[in-house]
Amino acid sequence: RGKLCTLCTKVLQRLEAKAGQKPDQDKVKMTLDKGCQALGQPLASTCRWLVKKFRQKVRVALQTGELPQKFCTALRLCK
Repeated sequence: RGKLCTLCTKVLQRLEAKAGQKPDQDKVKMTLDKGCQALGQPLASTCRWLVKKFRQKVRVALQTGELPQKFCTALRLCK
């Protein structure tokens, strides 16, 4: 696993933990808007990049509870 893969999976795990189980749209939006700030570096910058570049996909992943490894592999950040 590469560094970007590891960062991606950690970021998604942390965002899922913040959003909670089966979050509604408002909770997901709040998590995407404010969730990266609390992660510390280097996760925060990776988080902001993921949210900016793949916001819709991250939103769906949080709402459906998609596994971080599967999500990051679909984005070709993991193999």
